[in-house]
Order: sequence, then structure tokens, then C-alpha cells
Amino acid sequence: MNKKIVVVGIIIFILLFGAIFLLGAGRKKTPTPVPTTTSGVSWQGLVAGKSTKDQVNGVLGNPLSETSSGNQTTNTYSSLSETRPNSAVFDNNSNTALFLRQIVSAKDTKTTKDIVDVYGETNTKLYGLDWINGIYLFVYLDKGIAYLANPDSNTLFEVWYFPPTTLDNFLKTWATDYSTQPKNQPF
Repeated sequence: MNKKIVVVGIIIFILLFGAIFLLGAGRKKTPTPVPTTTSGVSWQGLVAGKSTKDQVNGVLGNPLSETSSGNQTTNTYSSLSETRPNSAVFDNNSNTALFLRQIVSAKDTKTTKDIVDVYGETNTKLYGLDWINGIYLFVYLDKGIAYLANPDSNTLFEVWYFPPTTLDNFLKTWATDYSTQPKNQPF
């Protein structure tokens, strides 16, 4: 009789453990909420729309190059990539960073999962010239952050920082080579 009680106890324990495991595995991880501000997301303490040129240079170092066009200046900065620099676009009147581009190289450990774990999934997926290779621009318009990545391989190429904006304004200002639908590729 003691054997039966032990066997029944083990079966109940296994069933309860299995039910708890299955219920827990079916739940989606809730992203850690990030406070939404009108100024956007910070990168190394820099915030597009707020940080000055001096602050950006203080964090990213001396610019590798500086190009002016109209009322804006674009500076490039060293990154972990040997071929692609980080960059910042400044308003010449206010000396404020309007846009920051972080290059993610193979030497970095940052992945798409790192961004999705913090901000959740985004509904804004844009198509550029590399869409045919599975590379898309994922945009969080209300937070002021976007990332260029291949989600199938979890590979992150760039992270963009900008003041929160509308899709139309983002496409016209920062993502002029992107669209909401794939473009035909010339062959």
C-alpha cells in the first residue's frame, strides 16, 4: 500500500510540475517598460533633439569628418567597424544633435533581441534596398529609436536615434531610401 501512495504522489508531482512548466512556457515575456519622453531614447547619455555638438563630441570623440549642407552639419565618428563610422546630424542654428546613428559591428555583442526586450515588438517595418536580403528598418516612432537588422539571424547593423516623430516625417527626414512596402529590385 505504501508503494501505491508513493507512486500516486510522484505522478501528482509530475503532473503539477508539467502544468506549471507548460503554463509558464506559453507566456510571452513582457518587455520592461521604458519611460516615454518627448525627447527620445538615450545612447551613451546622448539624446537626439537635446544633446549639443560639444556633448556629442565629448562622448564620441573628435569627428573624423564634418560636412555641411544647408542648415545642417553631419559629423562622422569612429566606431568598432573598420569601414562604417557612427554619425550625428546637427542643426547649425541651435548646435543640437537632430539624429544619431550607431554602427553595430561584428565585434559588438548587441543584437535585435536586446532592443526588443526593452521596447517590445514594433509595428513599423520599413523596406530599403536590402529588403530582398532580409534586412529591414524597424522603427519605434513614439520613442525615437530605430534599428536596421536581419531579424532571421538576429543580426543588428545600425541603431538610429531621433526625436519622436510621425511616420511621414521620419520617411521624409531620416529614411528617404525606405518605404512601407517593398520596392521592385532591378535585375
